[in-house]
Amino acid sequence: DHRDLHYPLRRQRQMCIRDRNNIVLNALCADGYTDFCQYLKFMGLAGECDMMILSSLRYFYHDTNEFNRVKVLINLAKLNQIAHLDSFIRIIFSLLPERTSFVGCFHDNDRFCPEDQSQVRSKFRQAFNNKCGRVAGTKLSERTVTMVLEKNGFRVFNISRINGTSFFYSEKTSIKV
Repeated sequence: DHRDLHYPLRRQRQMCIRDRNNIVLNALCADGYTDFCQYLKFMGLAGECDMMILSSLRYFYHDTNEFNRVKVLINLAKLNQIAHLDSFIRIIFSLLPERTSFVGCFHDNDRFCPEDQSQVRSKFRQAFNNKCGRVAGTKLSERTVTMVLEKNGFRVFNISRINGTSFFYSEKTSIKV
């Protein structure tokens, strides 16, 4: 049927319209990711078509073909909480088309509150995590995140801090450094 040939194009056009109507941003804000929304707007990515969100709360299994049309990949999990960060970034690089934006966040351990408060909080957090059987997050800095991303083929355009969380905006380059 003639209409079947145009279905992928119609679906793509509908995705653009929906994204322009801020459905992705509304969903992020509704789930409590208002700082992410603010950062996406600040970077001019809020109206982009073909966004994909990697949830920090639920695991979804994506077909590798789903990544072929992605223009902006948003990773909601803080990089500090990803056990094998280098491998994760390398896999993301292999799945994304060239020039795809990759946006995420991390806790910058180089930017603490006053020293005495951070040490108390850090010791408390470590004791709490050990008691609950949680693995403490990896210590990261702006420099470390930039190095990991660039080593794995992403060009970092911006890192900004919003309400104590550092957000990054990068893009997949054609080759790994």
